[in-house]
Amino acid sequence: MNQPNINKPGSLGDAFGTSAAGLGGLLPPNRPPAPPPPPVEDASSTAGETAEATPSTRRRAPSADTSRLGTEDDTFPVNVYLLPAAITEASRRRRSRRVDNYELVVDAIDSLRDELPALVARRQSGPGRREDSLFPPRRGASTTASAARDGRRRLWAFQATEAETAVLDKLVDDVGARSRSELVSCALEAFLLPRRRR
Repeated sequence: MNQPNINKPGSLGDAFGTSAAGLGGLLPPNRPPAPPPPPVEDASSTAGETAEATPSTRRRAPSADTSRLGTEDDTFPVNVYLLPAAITEASRRRRSRRVDNYELVVDAIDSLRDELPALVARRQSGPGRREDSLFPPRRGASTTASAARDGRRRLWAFQATEAETAVLDKLVDDVGARSRSELVSCALEAFLLPRRRR
């Protein structure tokens, strides 16, 4: 059998025989890619200024490109890690009250607004120390330590608008949470599983 020259332009039928003869011309011709647009110079970068990222700007879910946004009512997913028992209770309440996950989040945060700093601090604290200890309790327990103490959390999500995520980001900063997930998780677990409020 004669080997086709695959480097020579031709039809598929020439390269692969009669079984592929009808495939010739189905694909568009190979064109080189368009050149990239020229870079846009930013006035702040030419002045030598660099913008420092704040915690709230790092957590923004919506894209900075507002030309693709439809309306201010567009929602974005907000991921939260919850204990399996809290997810089960959230599903039960959502069905019985006929509400969505966002409504549960709002109810939890609104009802526990004054307790949020303490709930977040308790989540972040390390192993407790005796009251007469010379050493303060450690902050910043790792997620592995939290999982060993409380159980492994699972992914759960709700939809929020850009304005609603801005409120969550402000609350994250105000109560000292590490993320939106930690803030919402602390509120929801205390709201849905009251025995965890202690």
